[in-house]
Amino acid sequence: MPRRWLFYLALNALVSATVTLTVLFLWQRAAAPPKEAPTPRGLASASSPLPTLERITPTPKTYAIRSGDTLSTIADEYGVTVDALLAANQLGDPNRLDVGQVILIPPSGPTETPAPRPSITPQLGEPYPWPRVAQIRGAGDLLKEAVEVTNPGPGFDLTGWRLQSVTGADFVFPAFSLQTGGAVWVHTEKGIDTSTDLYWGNSKSAWQTGEEILLLDNLGRVRYSGWVP
Repeated sequence: MPRRWLFYLALNALVSATVTLTVLFLWQRAAAPPKEAPTPRGLASASSPLPTLERITPTPKTYAIRSGDTLSTIADEYGVTVDALLAANQLGDPNRLDVGQVILIPPSGPTETPAPRPSITPQLGEPYPWPRVAQIRGAGDLLKEAVEVTNPGPGFDLTGWRLQSVTGADFVFPAFSLQTGGAVWVHTEKGIDTSTDLYWGNSKSAWQTGEEILLLDNLGRVRYSGWVP
């Protein structure tokens, strides 16, 4: 009998110790703080602030009118348009300037170069290269503004072709052909058309610095895209 009691007492003590250790283990595991999952490289965690980009607004310059100044000469000097000067200074008459008058010179336009359009691949058997815009002068000045279109490829009939901008300018070529190596200037102002110069007949400038200019064929397909300097 004593040995049997000793056996039961030892078994009871072992079971009690096992239960106590199990309870302590489970309690410690429940009380421990959860581990955070590691943040993958290259990704910000939810609590990390995202970087912000600061928008920099160019500060307009000022200019004091001198004898002999015109808005056109001032616009050329600072690389802006006459229309931009008129708008920035709320001028009604561009020809009325007083010596000593201080005007604002607005920012000259975007400093970043816009991304070019995807290249256009000519179809098999299609005449190529197409006519293109070679240069643009006097943007923003009605009396100086002109776009030169050249033809490095075979002869093209430009009738119904168009010069367009995203801001609404839209010149439609009259009946006109451009031979190989030929060039034609498209003037915004009024005038008499010749074999080398075409006149739009607008009463205000059409092209603005920094905007995209397109040359489309008579079916509305883009044949050239560029940016007004």
